[in-house]
Amino acid sequence: MNYIELINRYWQEVDIKGWTPVETEIYFRLLDYCNRSGWRNPFTLPNPRAVALMAVTENTLAAGRDKLVMKGLIGFKRGSRRKDTPMYCFPEKIDGEWVFPNGFAAGFTSNIEPKPAAKCGVKPAAKSRAKPAGERARARAPVPDGLFSDRELSRMETKGVKAAKLVEFSPPSVEDVKVYFLQQRANIRLPDWETEAISFFNYYDSQGWVKSNGRKVANWESLVNDWILRKEREQKQIIQNEQRTTFRRPTAEDTLADEQDKLARRIFARRNRQTPPGCADGDTDLPFGG
Repeated sequence: MNYIELINRYWQEVDIKGWTPVETEIYFRLLDYCNRSGWRNPFTLPNPRAVALMAVTENTLAAGRDKLVMKGLIGFKRGSRRKDTPMYCFPEKIDGEWVFPNGFAAGFTSNIEPKPAAKCGVKPAAKSRAKPAGERARARAPVPDGLFSDRELSRMETKGVKAAKLVEFSPPSVEDVKVYFLQQRANIRLPDWETEAISFFNYYDSQGWVKSNGRKVANWESLVNDWILRKEREQKQIIQNEQRTTFRRPTAEDTLADEQDKLARRIFARRNRQTPPGCADGDTDLPFGG
């Protein structure tokens, strides 16, 4: 069984007929399950496990699975609740044709019930949807052999910012870093901007211009902006810490000196109040007299 051929065949069917995301999810989940099972073909997969694996409801699983069966992309046999487990199968390419192994396709049945016939009257004939031979030929034009179709490749083309990220990165020089530091007014924002510019260059140049998360640097200018902002915050924090340290709480010696000064002032004031009239200052009998 060729894993790549099965994938290419599905995308070819998508281009011709179109599929819903649910059917795509069911097909590739079954293909991955078969691959992890060692390519056992056919293989069994219980419904509860299939529902949990594909994250869909049981009705959604049945509808998408039946559509894949009707288009010949997978084979399916229903099981019973107590005896048999549901069985899936992928076709194999033999002599340019997709064939299910061991006649497995003969036992396929669909869970989609046919619509009931009209109760009365004759049902009008359906209009033919057959297309001219030339139009069918255009619709069945050969699809180039590849993992993705041209339409999918055009959708995956990178545009705008995504394309810019793919441009090869060229590391700056020390002078380029200094010039950009000046463009960001680092000479005003940082006290020693030139040293910071050299430190920035030496740090990332020693790391091979790889960030701390292991990814390569794509825009070194944004890293310079982050570097300047971080250093600016650090400088402000240093200044705030210095302002906190300049405020010193009074010690025990300072408190004692203040109390002694207050006591001396009170004694001096009391002595002045007790000086007798006609006596000069200091001519008293107080113990603190001159």
